[in-house]
Amino acid sequence: DKYERISRSMGLPESSDLAEVVENLNNQIGLPRNLGEMGIVEDMIPDLAQHSVVDVCSFTNPVIPSLEDYENLFVEAIG
Repeated sequence: DKYERISRSMGLPESSDLAEVVENLNNQIGLPRNLGEMGIVEDMIPDLAQHSVVDVCSFTNPVIPSLEDYENLFVEAIG
């Protein structure tokens, strides 16, 4: 399993919760937990979603997200 390999490569015991370890590491180094902590607010969502729909990276996704999909994603990611 991929998570077991990552845990081993990090030198963690088998009983470690990798998600918890990574979350604690992110907190220790001061990474934001979500877009809200980066200053993104709901008023920005329409513009962000519109830019995302036309971003060339979207076209390589197995499923092309709609404008509404991006809006919902940003709402969730704001926290």
